[in-house]
Amino acid sequence: VGGVTKVTDTFTSLAAANAFFSNNAVDAGTFSSTAGLLVTVKLDLTTSTAGFGFGQQFILGATDGSPPPIVAAPNSVLIQQGQIKAITGVSVSEAVALSAGQTVTVNLKDTNGILSQTAGMGTVTGSGTTNLTIIGTVAQVNADLATLKVKDSILPTDTIKITSSDSRSGDSVTTIKVNVNAPPTITVGGAQILSQGVTAAIPGVSIADPEAVFANETLTVTLADTVGLLSATGTGITGSGTTSLTLTGSLAQVNADLTTLADTEGSPGSDTITVNANDGRGGMATQETIGLTISGTPAVTAPANVTLPQGKATAIGGVSLSESNTTAGETFTTTLTDTAGLLSATGAGVSGSGTTSLTITGSLSQVNADLATLTASEGAPGMDVITLGATDSNGGTAAPATVSVTTDGPVIAAPIKKTIGLGQTTAFKGIKLSEIGGPTNLTVTLQDSKGLLSATGAGVSGSGTTTLTVTGTLFQVNNALATLTDTSSKAGKDNIKVNAIDSLGDNATAKTIAVTTNGLPVITAPATATVKQGVATAIGGVKLSESGSTKGETFTVTLTDTNGLLSAAGKGITGNGTTTLTITGSLQLVNGDLSHLKDNEPGLGGDTITLNATDSLGNAAAPASIAVTSSAAAWVIPPPHVFVAAMAGFGADLASPAHVWAETWRPSPPMLSGPRVQLA
Repeated sequence: VGGVTKVTDTFTSLAAANAFFSNNAVDAGTFSSTAGLLVTVKLDLTTSTAGFGFGQQFILGATDGSPPPIVAAPNSVLIQQGQIKAITGVSVSEAVALSAGQTVTVNLKDTNGILSQTAGMGTVTGSGTTNLTIIGTVAQVNADLATLKVKDSILPTDTIKITSSDSRSGDSVTTIKVNVNAPPTITVGGAQILSQGVTAAIPGVSIADPEAVFANETLTVTLADTVGLLSATGTGITGSGTTSLTLTGSLAQVNADLTTLADTEGSPGSDTITVNANDGRGGMATQETIGLTISGTPAVTAPANVTLPQGKATAIGGVSLSESNTTAGETFTTTLTDTAGLLSATGAGVSGSGTTSLTITGSLSQVNADLATLTASEGAPGMDVITLGATDSNGGTAAPATVSVTTDGPVIAAPIKKTIGLGQTTAFKGIKLSEIGGPTNLTVTLQDSKGLLSATGAGVSGSGTTTLTVTGTLFQVNNALATLTDTSSKAGKDNIKVNAIDSLGDNATAKTIAVTTNGLPVITAPATATVKQGVATAIGGVKLSESGSTKGETFTVTLTDTNGLLSAAGKGITGNGTTTLTITGSLQLVNGDLSHLKDNEPGLGGDTITLNATDSLGNAAAPASIAVTSSAAAWVIPPPHVFVAAMAGFGADLASPAHVWAETWRPSPPMLSGPRVQLA
């Protein structure tokens, strides 16, 4: 008291300290009360337990007077930045009741916040400022304190200092910590233009909160769409793919999720997305809205079928582009592709005119004006397809449309290649004419660089020459073409060119037939051959060849022997082991079989094998022959005892073997002069 220690107490246990400080008085002794006297209570704590401290309130008084009034108040309050917040739990009390005419004074000072009350029961000054004073009876002051409010815009904390006093004694002081919370703010990217049925990103939506990290806030962002389906990806997301989407998490997390925000609108028109956010500590963001304009899906209109003349740029009408609820500044791109024909259009935004791929870009009216000038030129008769597609700048894509194009004129069907035999008059099948469009007279011209073409029927001219012409109706022309033949006297490559024109001047696409004239088959064989009498002996060097293309061609080789028995191994063989051997098959098969050719001559002396060959094209090879000489097998004269043994068996059975010294003897052929046995 006044700098002099009056009393000291020490407690060595928590229980003793708690027992003493339960409404016990500390006797500071007798001292004189003077103005400005400072009384200090000092508490020291030594403990090994972390987190221990003091949380008590002390009333200082004197035995010769009344203690000051005491204010009860919360330790802290949370308020929202810039919003008026009622502070509850603030009251004043007197340990000794005031006498008549005595008053209590409570002064509240806030560093930044504006303090106010609305009861007005006591004498109030400074309401609506940072310094509020209330004077009156305890009841009057408490009535005013019950309506206490504060409004603070300064982050993040503030302090309200409350001093209470009465007209009898000193004063007491308490404080309230004010935590000022800033609400989150929402930023949106403005109105958006979308295309019906297209999932489009909604950019520019984000949340800001200056205290989100400091206060470890968990934010909740709610987005609601009247019709469209909202979606986002990330963590803390619920309702993706519905009209109500909620994002929950830290500030960084919800902002990351918002970068993936997308919307899918099912119909053209307008829509709205509302965005709300709170920080979990009472802070509510001001709602933001995003206006949506939804354009319809572009649609292509085109005729299903058109018929065009050959080689003439002809207008194609009825092609247009449409879209409901078009938006300001919207552009369109229409693409037209033709398999063979050349497409053209005039106007701004046209590219690729005169090619098979035409593109038109511009506003809807501009694109339709250009499409009104669309033409196509087909170079050859037949069927073609024009494919149309369209997109808009809002992301919409039209369903493709197709136009089937029929071009009038003759069409030639012909084989790609043909193989004929040298000097053979060969029928040419598969050349036929058809006419797209109305019936007309036709003229077909066939030109052969080497061969002589022939046909019969009405309207045929040039038969038997290298240029053949057929004129008449479609029926007459095709009947004549069915009799077409070609005869070539030179082996090698040749071409037949086929052209056609109708009486309207439409030309068919020319066809070229690659003709191969094969040479005659050629037999290669040795002039002579020597074989062992009675033994099937191989005859090598026999081969068949033919110039040209032998693919698909078949050959027949016939070998005739006067006395010998002919044989071969493989497929396509008849007459094996007889004097007439026939081999039929491809050139490769025939030569494979001939490589195994054998002759078994029963007698000694000379013989002849004659060879002939034909191909499936009607040609025959020049015959060939092989002079065959048959030589006798070696004879062995056995020792006398062997001879006797052999002769003993000879009379019984010439085919029965005689076993002598584990060797086999067979008396074959029949003895011609003297007793001999051939060693087998």
